[in-house]
Amino acid sequence: MDHLVHPDRNTFGIFLCTWGYAGLTLGLTPWVLVFTMGVLTVGEATFIPVNKAMLGELAPDHARSTYMAVDQIMAFVTMILGGAFITLGGFLPARGMALLFSGLGGSGLLFFRRVASGMEIREKAGLERTDTVPV
Repeated sequence: MDHLVHPDRNTFGIFLCTWGYAGLTLGLTPWVLVFTMGVLTVGEATFIPVNKAMLGELAPDHARSTYMAVDQIMAFVTMILGGAFITLGGFLPARGMALLFSGLGGSGLLFFRRVASGMEIREKAGLERTDTVPV
């Protein structure tokens, strides 16, 4: 795996994003909000480029455009979910939203680690991107 696609770097970015979003829901003072937004920004700046590089490594050459299209669709889905969570935040207390964001971030982190371990196994075995690896 390329040094840009190192799983620990992406894990750190996902963790910071999750922590930042959960912290935004609990922040009551401007300084706490500024601090958690800073953490969120660093996490996103760490996560997004690595995510795109990993997607390029994961996709077989003949299906790379399909993988990128599905990734873009997921970006639109997250915008829709963001609007739904704003509505949900009107009904749930801040702690409930923080727990929801933490749970979603944690599950995303677990899914990422599963894919990353499959990529590492495939690389160690010398398999091409078109070969499948049971994970």
